[in-house]
Amino acid sequence: VGPGQLRAWRLLATKPLVAIGGITLETAPAVWRAGADSIAVISALIPADPSPAAVRAQMEQWLSLSRLP
Repeated sequence: VGPGQLRAWRLLATKPLVAIGGITLETAPAVWRAGADSIAVISALIPADPSPAAVRAQMEQWLSLSRLP
């Protein structure tokens, strides 16, 4: 499922639309622009280098996406 299908579902949905599965830092903005009310991510939250500094940097990147217009 891509942004086009998500846009179609947005037109039909009467409840909040949550996107989950395969969402990355690169694809998240398109998912929100397509109409998702929120996104759920799991594996994309933890970087390949799980050091505290790398995890903190990864979380900052995700938080910066929440400030997109």
